[in-house]
Amino acid sequence: MKSTILLCLCILHQFALAEGCASLILRGMTPEKSWKVYDKGPAYESPLVVRALRMSGQSLRALPLDIVKFENLEYLDISNNEISLSASDIEVLSHFPKLEVIDVSKNAITEIGVDIGKLGRLTNLTHLFLPYNKITQINSSFVEIRNLKCLVLSHNPIGTIPTFVGDLAQLEVFEASDCGLHQWTRGRFKKLKHILLNNNNLSITSLEGFPDTLTEIFLANNKIFKFSLKRCPNNLESIVLSGNNLTSLDDNKPDNVVVVLGQ
Repeated sequence: MKSTILLCLCILHQFALAEGCASLILRGMTPEKSWKVYDKGPAYESPLVVRALRMSGQSLRALPLDIVKFENLEYLDISNNEISLSASDIEVLSHFPKLEVIDVSKNAITEIGVDIGKLGRLTNLTHLFLPYNKITQINSSFVEIRNLKCLVLSHNPIGTIPTFVGDLAQLEVFEASDCGLHQWTRGRFKKLKHILLNNNNLSITSLEGFPDTLTEIFLANNKIFKFSLKRCPNNLESIVLSGNNLTSLDDNKPDNVVVVLGQ
């Protein structure tokens, strides 16, 4: 149930961005929680009370140093700004030991550098949203964020998923739609259950090499012409192949697997 909730929230986040609602409150981002979200101004009245802070759409080029006073922060929305996620930005973020969710979507990030490893100090950080940036490179120190459960990289010109993403041992939800991907990157992926890879250039012919923990995979609008379902991950429940020009589909699959071919 929790994994399904995580997936729905990731999809909801994508929908909100598409509709221009980047400040959407994601209730239950960890299933047990919903936060009262403060805007920055009113938050200063009682900084220690604030658990969720929204600083979306303020034309910020960098994170202001004074937000470290919100030491009990669990959810931070800094979407729709001009933040590059520089070393100084990451240093500010690393001061929130209780932080669970960071939304940095729709900013000006072009590269995630070595300093990203400092977020590994945030042992409660489970959800990181980075879509609609201009990310082309991700440093391998990213794996230091060891407890990450949900990672959204969609709408970035990454081209290739770094192999070390598979070393995020707690990752359950991974989205990299519209990233110019030509191939899936194999990795250990001990807990991965939901993968969203829509609108790429993938031409894979089967799910061989995908983790057995996988329950749902979205492959809509790729360049898949033939596909075999003979070797499905053991826990697979559904696969979306709509928007591909399939000329051959080997549908020899377990009865419990749902295949979506239409819109």
